[in-house]
Amino acid sequence: MSNINYTWSRAPNNKNEVSYGKEPDRVYLLYHSLRRMSKKYHQTSNLYKLKGKGGSYRATIIQENIIEIFLEQLNIKCNSLNINIMCKFQKFIGEITNYTNNVYTITVGDKSVTIPYSVMHKYPVFPTSMMESGHLKIGGNIHLVKKDEQTFYPDHETYGISNSQEQIHYVDGSYLLKDAKPLKLECSFNELLSKLSNIMPSIPEGKRNEVLQILVNQDLRDEEKQSRLTSLVAFPLDFEESETLEKKKSIFTPANRFKDENAQPKEIVESIVAMCNTSEQKPCKLIIGIDDKTNLTNKLQDEIATRYPNMDTIDEFQNTFLIPFIKSYTYNNPLLLSSLKYNWYSYHGDLVLIIDINYKGAPIVCKGGILPYRCGSSKHCVEGPDMVSMIVKLSENID
Repeated sequence: MSNINYTWSRAPNNKNEVSYGKEPDRVYLLYHSLRRMSKKYHQTSNLYKLKGKGGSYRATIIQENIIEIFLEQLNIKCNSLNINIMCKFQKFIGEITNYTNNVYTITVGDKSVTIPYSVMHKYPVFPTSMMESGHLKIGGNIHLVKKDEQTFYPDHETYGISNSQEQIHYVDGSYLLKDAKPLKLECSFNELLSKLSNIMPSIPEGKRNEVLQILVNQDLRDEEKQSRLTSLVAFPLDFEESETLEKKKSIFTPANRFKDENAQPKEIVESIVAMCNTSEQKPCKLIIGIDDKTNLTNKLQDEIATRYPNMDTIDEFQNTFLIPFIKSYTYNNPLLLSSLKYNWYSYHGDLVLIIDINYKGAPIVCKGGILPYRCGSSKHCVEGPDMVSMIVKLSENID
């Protein structure tokens, strides 16, 4: 198998369409076998999670991960091929005439075309001279390739390509903090000293001296020392994940950078729904903007400002993007929407969103026929026959 070149522009419909690689028959069979295996393992592992040891078969997480790695590699190859083909399209120079609601309007010859921000910036690496306030400058020229009469893309031969979302140039979103409430660290003075001992080596020397001066000051009570230390040092926010609390680092950037651009927003909604789909339906919290490994903040305000530069407040972002996305992905469930409370906080110059969830009602299904549910501190998703069984199980305790 090591001699096979796994590259194609899309999933082949039949083996005669596969024109890449030394052994097209084997490539064709491999691709579709992986798809079948992925579906099989997903179904059997979900059945096991649902029925425990009573399940007929348990697919290990290793088996699922191996298949996902193979499929991800194939998708990367697919992206590369599409980009190479695109570079051979007919090229044009357009003028950027407007940028509104995250959509560019560009004049190309005698016609006007639109390109969404997400499409424009998905692969190209534009020089900083072309950028202004997080988007391409109005009035500037851009090299495009033509797919059809109304579909144009930025020319990847001119601007290069990048598959990594980590290379996004984030803009300063500190202006969004003006409406956020300060987030206070809730712990005892002794607990604070314990945290301080762990992070002391990472504190800059100048600030470290200030910390020591506060600690040795005999005129300050413990409460005063704690207040000054928490305002001076960004202590990690040690929220512990449980069946009623989950942390997400980002609203937009998925852990797997090759997923589609809505993967992370969908993940967030599924986490909210999973907390609703429990037998006891306890009050829960979803915390966004904190790394679940380091417990440090993640500059959520810069993410929002980069993707939605025209939004001036967090309320505008919440009401224009966040709530409509939740509404759409859950089939406009009014009881769910009324059960969510959005709390925006500022912690040492970074934005943190805490969503309080207090839902009492029937099981919720997401778009695509997916039913997320929570088991302990982990989230699972079921579909098909497994989903029907889980809905029955969750409905048993509803009044």
